[in-house]
Amino acid sequence: MRYVKAVIEMLWNAVVRGIMGCAVIYMLEYLLSTREFPELVGVNSINFMTIAVLGIPGFFLLYGLSILFLLTE
Repeated sequence: MRYVKAVIEMLWNAVVRGIMGCAVIYMLEYLLSTREFPELVGVNSINFMTIAVLGIPGFFLLYGLSILFLLTE
């Protein structure tokens, strides 16, 4: 019974992290678009899963990679 509760709690935490991370991405992209910056990351299922699994480091990973690819164009 404790195992099931732990698994459910872990999945719930991942979903909440993913939703909050996508909300932060959406707000940051909106703020950057008002300053005429190009869209860097966007909200999609891959980004949701990256943030859900990795949390804040996943957020920085997404933006770091997008800036790296933007600079190497």
